[in-house]
Amino acid sequence: MHFSTSYAPLFSFRYSLFETLPIRDPYNLVTDESEETQLDPFHLLRYYEFAQNGDLIEIKNRATETYKLSFRMRYCGSRQKFANTQLNKLTAFKNCHIVRSIAEAIRPTPELKALSKHLLPGVIICPRTNATALFQLHKQGIVSYPITIACDDGDRQYEFLAGLSGILTMAMKYNQLRLPDDEVFIAG
Repeated sequence: MHFSTSYAPLFSFRYSLFETLPIRDPYNLVTDESEETQLDPFHLLRYYEFAQNGDLIEIKNRATETYKLSFRMRYCGSRQKFANTQLNKLTAFKNCHIVRSIAEAIRPTPELKALSKHLLPGVIICPRTNATALFQLHKQGIVSYPITIACDDGDRQYEFLAGLSGILTMAMKYNQLRLPDDEVFIAG
């Protein structure tokens, strides 16, 4: 299951981390004429206020400020064990949730069924030890999101390259990625 979920983005045309959502736009904030359309969840979460009614999401208005998106994940084990077993590795992560915030203040994120995937594919890297590789990836249009990993002995901040971005990261930069103890990551 982890393997197939990790590599699924390679085999999807126009891959998105989450499937598009059916939305209702009664105030024509997104659409010109039709009240119903499909919208990328990240776009919805960043730019709109909305409510979910069953399977249909209704846009209420535009967000006054653009929301910053990040992830949070619970890991059962120590920070060191997480770094040794999960960093710089393409995998599918459990217990990973999306968080919306404005100016460091976390805003409630309405529960969206499409965002409650059991496993999220991607790569988690340390932004300090991989600053050069991360900068190069961002210049090439590869998007990453901050992720907080809550371990048994405390929280730690990393960068999450989700889905196809994670696969491209491993393909382009695997020989440059370094572990937090500044050891070189060797793909074998």
